[in-house]
Amino acid sequence: MVDEKYFSKNRVWQGIPSIAVTDKGRIYVAYYSGMKGEMVGNYVILTYSDDGINFTLYKIYEPKENKRLFDPTLYKGNFGEIHLYFSECFGQVYDSIAGVFESVCYKPDEKQPIFNTPVRLCDGIMMNKPTKTNDNQLLLPVSLWQRGPLYKGYTTREGSFVVDGNNNKVIGKADIGAYSCDEHMIVERIDNSLWMLIRTSYGIGESFSYDKGCTWSIGQKCHIDSPVSRFHIRRLPSGKLLLINHYNFTNRNNLYVMISEDDGLTFPYKLLIDKRDNVSYPDCDFYKGKIYIIHDRERYDKGEILLSCVTEQDIILGYIGENSYLCRVIDKVGNYE
Repeated sequence: MVDEKYFSKNRVWQGIPSIAVTDKGRIYVAYYSGMKGEMVGNYVILTYSDDGINFTLYKIYEPKENKRLFDPTLYKGNFGEIHLYFSECFGQVYDSIAGVFESVCYKPDEKQPIFNTPVRLCDGIMMNKPTKTNDNQLLLPVSLWQRGPLYKGYTTREGSFVVDGNNNKVIGKADIGAYSCDEHMIVERIDNSLWMLIRTSYGIGESFSYDKGCTWSIGQKCHIDSPVSRFHIRRLPSGKLLLINHYNFTNRNNLYVMISEDDGLTFPYKLLIDKRDNVSYPDCDFYKGKIYIIHDRERYDKGEILLSCVTEQDIILGYIGENSYLCRVIDKVGNYE
């Protein structure tokens, strides 16, 4: 039973959502809140829904004293299990080490699903989905932020790391410079090389690996324009690339979902999800031809968590069909009516 103090009506901010959809269509959404902002006391919220309208508050992952839990991400595994990842650190925002934790539910469609006790996997922060390669590597995009002098006297090992999800060991690291929380994602290209996109102070940087993630090219600016904010990129079941990002933007507005048919060189097909200001941090998952997209809006005011459901055809046409929808509010904070 979740304590009432964690209910939406008692939160003053929330955001940074993630989504996963089970093999039977149950929608899991995770995000975080707590206190007045990103600080000690932050906790992770996990909810689920069988209809995309009514969401059950399943669990609150609470921090220990002088810690915060933050940046959750959800991922559906090979056997339909749902993985919840989140990060933990000491102090206000970041302690130069942090740590990635994982909790797994092996029967996520049961009436009373059970997620196991979170286990610490490695140092760092992972706020985007892993990438499963064609040879069944599970690549975790783990970041150590550039935050200046050191936690407990150690030198900060900043960078955009790649961790083997099968043994939780670091495979390699891309050094992009112009760091801004990284929030990187990895795409396996048609030629089996790896393409890493990284949030930077100028938008999006990129790096490439041709040896399964062990070594990475010198970071450079990507051809995809973006504000300094999280984006989402992954391969659709059809083989096309999907990108959710801001387009023709002035800061964090004009959030679009786009499709590429040339492995990310161009994204000619675009559908506007949300044109308003302060919309950000998209994530998505797929189920029976549908693309479920989650993002937040006005996280320190309205605290909206917004769900959209579209198809590839919607994106290609540039407008939604009768069975699709945009920006359904599934949660909001108590100070917004």
